[in-house]
Amino acid sequence: METISLAENQQPTIQPDGTPIMNTAEWEKSTCISSVDRLSDSKGTPPPSNGIPHWGEKTSYPPPLTNSGEESSSASRKSQIVHGFYQDIWRLLATLGLFIAIIVILRTRNGKLEPNWRHINLSALIAVLATFLRASMVAVVSEAMSQLKWTWFSQPRNLRDLDYFDQASRGVWGSVRLITAYQKLHPVLLGAIITILSFGIGPFGQQAIKSVACQIPMEGINATIPIIHNYTNGEIFRDITEIGTFMISHGSKGALVSAFANPGGNTSRIIADCPSGNCTFPSFGGITHSSMGICSRCKDITSDITEGGGLPGPDYYYADGMVNVYNYSLPSNTTLYIAERGTGDWLSVNTSLATEPTFGAWEEPYNSSALTSTDVLAFTARTCRQTMNTTRGGQSMVALTCNHVRPELKTLKYDMDVIASQCVLYPCIKKYHASITAGILSEEVVSTVPARQSPEGHFEAVQIPCFIDDQQYDYSNFSQVSHLNHTFVAYNRTDVLGSEYKIPTECFYQMDMGYARGLTQFLRPAIRGSGHADRYSSRSAWGEANNITDNVVFKAAWWLPSLYNKGNSTLESVSSVFDSVGTAYTNYMRTSSVTNEGRFEFQNRGQVGEFVYGTNYRTGVCIKFDWKWLLFPAVLLFGTLILFLHTILITYMDPQRLPVWRSSLLPLLYYRLNASNEPGRHNTFENNPGSMAKGHVLEKDELQKFASKHVVTFTRTETGAGFKDVDTWRHEA
Repeated sequence: METISLAENQQPTIQPDGTPIMNTAEWEKSTCISSVDRLSDSKGTPPPSNGIPHWGEKTSYPPPLTNSGEESSSASRKSQIVHGFYQDIWRLLATLGLFIAIIVILRTRNGKLEPNWRHINLSALIAVLATFLRASMVAVVSEAMSQLKWTWFSQPRNLRDLDYFDQASRGVWGSVRLITAYQKLHPVLLGAIITILSFGIGPFGQQAIKSVACQIPMEGINATIPIIHNYTNGEIFRDITEIGTFMISHGSKGALVSAFANPGGNTSRIIADCPSGNCTFPSFGGITHSSMGICSRCKDITSDITEGGGLPGPDYYYADGMVNVYNYSLPSNTTLYIAERGTGDWLSVNTSLATEPTFGAWEEPYNSSALTSTDVLAFTARTCRQTMNTTRGGQSMVALTCNHVRPELKTLKYDMDVIASQCVLYPCIKKYHASITAGILSEEVVSTVPARQSPEGHFEAVQIPCFIDDQQYDYSNFSQVSHLNHTFVAYNRTDVLGSEYKIPTECFYQMDMGYARGLTQFLRPAIRGSGHADRYSSRSAWGEANNITDNVVFKAAWWLPSLYNKGNSTLESVSSVFDSVGTAYTNYMRTSSVTNEGRFEFQNRGQVGEFVYGTNYRTGVCIKFDWKWLLFPAVLLFGTLILFLHTILITYMDPQRLPVWRSSLLPLLYYRLNASNEPGRHNTFENNPGSMAKGHVLEKDELQKFASKHVVTFTRTETGAGFKDVDTWRHEA
């Protein structure tokens, strides 16, 4: 019959049923944990067992340890694994929940004002959640590393590894020791790395919260920008002395002349109403508002220049005799004259009406939409380069050499060039995108739509697409706009059935025929004139160069020097001037407060006009969620998940089918090192109920239940040291 060794070279007494019995002397020598109690009551009678063996009773040993088919089935093994790890599963879910909670809170508060909570702020809340997140994550990692130390010894290992694993599962220093002790990759090293890096979860979580300046909508206060839909004849005056003549107001004339004289000025700038200084306006397709206005378009017609002359001219007589005069012309009779000594017209501007034969040829829709066509012919130094500095009579002069755009013009001298541009002004819809920042209006033209002349002579245009009450409309569904809340106008474009379109007034733009006529009748003489160069006693290269830049005089048309551009006229510079004229006059139309049907009174200003409404914003401090900082805890969480799943898999596939002991110390006490000659310990540990005899390996909860029945003390004797059970039944009582 098999016996359990109690001490070296000593056999125990065996009961008939095979249970070992120790005598009193043997028990006194033992320092191991035993389920046999050596004490009795005062009468010498052993105490009641209460399930705990005493003298003469069968000792309570754990079930047999075996790897045979009597072990639980695969299903029960899975249940055993789940039961052993259920606390860690909940911890892992809690960790994931805390991480999701941090993301949800920050995303919810992103772009909003910092919450004014009573006892805690957002940063403190995230810090608390991050602390709990780290605690639960490290707990899962610690238990996984603790479980791996049991499976680590499924193969022969150095016993010191047990201490490395145990210390690593307890903190940072142990993790550092484990990493430095093991050079080979092992999943437990992942746990050590996560333990060390987990201290960064809090700081990284704090970095995900940014406090930034933001704009907060202000309720009850509107922002406004003036616009115009229908510019009527409110500023048109009929000349009773001449039939068909219209005159625009002095304000209109001043706006046009000012735009030519100072294209970059702000005499007709839009003044928006934005009390807070920061305002935005509803945008549809990148467009915040539209208005009737004046647009321009220019093209290069240098190829149309013809040269002539070469004969003496009486107008350019010098003391030393007559000089040759040359001319450069356009089909519209716009002409430059210049003498050999540099005297002459250096800029010539001529404007034609659409009804005149000199009107330029333009593609549609500009040909039928244009109010005027203006030819600009100018000498320029734009294509020239400086070749020499010289002084004459104490005056510094610059010599130029030019690369001619039209080298076939033989009479054109080497120190000057000539260009020609043609520009039209026409009514149009201007579509804008606007915002106001720090009190400054930023208004950008997104696109334009030329207005066509109707049979009645009005210039009309329809905005497509058009947004009404946040709904998009065009010709196909204008009929769906409610007739109860909106008014409509007839438009001369017919559909396939031959009927006129009915356009909502919100989408219809018009310039009155009378005003268009008055505008053209003013523009034709206003944009005409020339710039004349002063005379020099003799012709020289440096003389002409100085004429180009400084010595051109504009007498009658004093507002046209911007087209000359100080002798550097180009298509781009001329286009810029006409664009500025169109912008300035459009702004004048929008701000002139002309009364017409469909307008309404804006109470806060007390003036009549049309406006687009926006939102005022005040500056506040808002939360910005910088999600990139949460990638760090996300990676640690993913690593924790991988480590935990690996631990479960390794435990499930363990050939010895060890229980899930994790961080429990009890297995170290009940399943001791099986070495009879181990230094410092006596071999009476063989009597331990959890010894290496063949039997069932206790689960963690079984070990805890078994250990709860023992009160022990650690003792040292001549024969060894160890825990000694001193009062088992009293603990049970």
